[in-house]
Amino acid sequence: KKRKKEKKEKKEKKDKKERKERERAKEKEREREKEKEKKKKDDKRRDRENEKKRELERQIRKAERIAKKSSPDRQDKRADLWEHEKYDRERERYGRRDERDD
Repeated sequence: KKRKKEKKEKKEKKDKKERKERERAKEKEREREKEKEKKKKDDKRRDRENEKKRELERQIRKAERIAKKSSPDRQDKRADLWEHEKYDRERERYGRRDERDD
């Protein structure tokens, strides 16, 4: 009887230890999942920021090409993003002059 009791206690102890190990493993898995989710969110945020930068650079290159075609050569190759306003005003002036000639 005593041996059976000892075996039973030993088995219960072993089972309890195994349960704790399984719980620890589950907890570690949950933590890993949380880290993955956090990393995904960070990656998405970084991707959005990169997309915004690329779009801005694209617009700048486009403005530089437009400015290069429509204005005389200059030493400074950077685009004047407000360059189009000057040409719009000139067109308005010429347009009004044409109307007066009629």
